[in-house]
Amino acid sequence: MRAARPIGSEELTRVMEKALDEVEREVSRTLDVLEPLREASGAPNEYLRVLGYLARSRGFSGAGEVARRAAELDPRYTARKLLDAPPGGFGDALDAVLGMNDQEKARLSRAFAKTFMDPSRLQGRGE
Repeated sequence: MRAARPIGSEELTRVMEKALDEVEREVSRTLDVLEPLREASGAPNEYLRVLGYLARSRGFSGAGEVARRAAELDPRYTARKLLDAPPGGFGDALDAVLGMNDQEKARLSRAFAKTFMDPSRLQGRGE
């Protein structure tokens, strides 16, 4: 991709962009399959596992470092809240630090829903 644009060939750039999009989709799909197999990774929930993976893929030490940096950028959040009970709009703060692509955003959203929107978890709050 980086080499295609300077060449000035729009057709080559389109082909490379299409290939990159396809690879990102396949990687995301593969990670969705692998995620349940990583249950023993030590993270207490899927949201923290995915956030930790994304953090490490960007060179951060883990989810905690990303949450601290996001909280520094946006005073509406605290690092603890971003890790334990992310409020609405938290994705923008995390994206400002991680610079996620669409597939990664979708993956983090699915992990969020699986962790925090689980019916049994929601039922427990009302009791």
